[in-house]
Amino acid sequence: MYARPRIDLTELFLSEDIGRRFEQGAMGRGTHQLYEVDDRISQSSYAARAGDKRVVSDASLAFMGNVSVERQEGGYVPVEDLTYVLPEPMRDSAFIDRLHGLLPGWELPKISQSKVHLSKGYGIASDFFAEVLHQMRKESLAGLVGKHVSFSSSFTIRDEKSVKRVSSGLLKLLFPDKSFGRKELELVAGLALELRQRVRDWLHKVAPGEFPREKLSVEIHS
Repeated sequence: MYARPRIDLTELFLSEDIGRRFEQGAMGRGTHQLYEVDDRISQSSYAARAGDKRVVSDASLAFMGNVSVERQEGGYVPVEDLTYVLPEPMRDSAFIDRLHGLLPGWELPKISQSKVHLSKGYGIASDFFAEVLHQMRKESLAGLVGKHVSFSSSFTIRDEKSVKRVSSGLLKLLFPDKSFGRKELELVAGLALELRQRVRDWLHKVAPGEFPREKLSVEIHS
């Protein structure tokens, strides 16, 4: 039986196969659930079921979906519009615009061979690693990113917020001692920019009148 987690006590809410879960009601109650998730993303709060009570939460939300692909020269490419992978209530430009980034899973290598993809040596205990991540979430490097990254005129407020937050997370994971320079920051900001650019391209397909085709760019400075 699916039990809704206490989102006020959760740091990551991951929904696998978003379309199937939404249709089966495992995520919530139809369109009303979309309003709750949309509100959660934009205001960092979650509307509880009982009356109008709200609980504050800083949990991250991640959505996974299955996309039909075909193999072409150079790798796999999707053969269906990503919009229709989402359940119908989520095919909304306002909701998609609140997503920080889109990770193209079809470009990631498959984890299929134990001799290649599984560790043969010592690893970090999952409970210890989880506690490290828990402590790292208490600090944000978004302000530091903002001091050293300039955004092009095509950036919206949500574009800027997305790139700052994703860059902050990547910097903490890759350089937990905060020992990084201009070259490393340029690499991280470039990855965050690519993830957000995919969202902007997606928005142009969904609502071309509201979201013109624009190329985002950043500049790194001292």
